[in-house]
Amino acid sequence: MANSGNIKIAITLFIIAALFPTIVGFTFFIDTVGLYGNPESHVMLRQYKHIVGVNLMGTGISSLVMAIYGIPKRIKWCWLLGFFNTFWVGLNDTLAVALTPGNTLPLPLIPTTIAAFGLALSYSFVFDSRNSTVEK
Repeated sequence: MANSGNIKIAITLFIIAALFPTIVGFTFFIDTVGLYGNPESHVMLRQYKHIVGVNLMGTGISSLVMAIYGIPKRIKWCWLLGFFNTFWVGLNDTLAVALTPGNTLPLPLIPTTIAAFGLALSYSFVFDSRNSTVEK
């Protein structure tokens, strides 16, 4: 069974990891607001940055909700959402950045690694059958 210190560390790691895509997505989104008023900007660039920004913010915010609300209440689907966000979204973003010419450091690997440690530390807290659960 995970002790309370481990779960506090896990939740802190989740929050730190979730802030990365939330902040990056927000900056992309805010940048597109300025581009929409500029007739010189390319339509596809505006759409791309808008879509990327909103999706990053969505991933980050859902991860924040999972960390702040779901994990402390031992809600299993919240942990699974964190797993999905970490290993599908995070690794997919890492791979996309790593394969882009000119990039030397895949920055999405940082929050992905932080979240993976949070998942490992919180697993027994969420899934241990001896723990009482609010939702299964």
